[in-house]
Amino acid sequence: MKLFLFFVSVTSLFGGYIAFGREYGVAYFSRSPEFSIYEELAFGAEAIRLPYSARGIRELFEVCGDVRQGVIYALQSQEVQQVIDGKCLAWALAALDRNPTYSAAHTIKMMSSTQPQEIRDSMVLSQKTSAYESWDAKLRLAKSIDLFGTGGGDFDAAVQDDIRFLVQSDRGRAWLANLYQRIPLVRDVLARTIDARPAAEKADFLQKVRAGG
Repeated sequence: MKLFLFFVSVTSLFGGYIAFGREYGVAYFSRSPEFSIYEELAFGAEAIRLPYSARGIRELFEVCGDVRQGVIYALQSQEVQQVIDGKCLAWALAALDRNPTYSAAHTIKMMSSTQPQEIRDSMVLSQKTSAYESWDAKLRLAKSIDLFGTGGGDFDAAVQDDIRFLVQSDRGRAWLANLYQRIPLVRDVLARTIDARPAAEKADFLQKVRAGG
């Protein structure tokens, strides 16, 4: 009996040590300077392992989202971008193995993909599991809105639902106005969707578009 208890204690301590190591590694990584994070993702020899806590996983995915939208990433070669996307995708797939409804994992999977159908599918799954989270909604639209009208009713509905959600807040309207200014291709779906919203939301969105122009 004593031997059994000793074995259980050692196993618990070892498991706790591994878990702490993963959490500490992610916390240190996510709080590093932007260029250090980029270098680790692009050239790091050892991939950071997915942490166990929801908070740690979220921090890791927020890093992926921020890097993927950053200037440093945009200036890199396609090969380097693929390395970064591959590491973020591996974390997303590992998270989905644990929990298939993890919305942020679907979001990162969508961002890491270059296949239109996979982007559409991941976007719909992310939207279904996190319809009222602005972080996910902005990443979803930034990646997939230009596919509107190409992927069927579920995908188009998810795009418009994200637009309707974001246009309800001041920050959301500012973000959508910026998107409208930057990508002429998406102006039609933005205009048509927002035109059906209450007058106050429409007026403020148009004001922000004009201010940005």
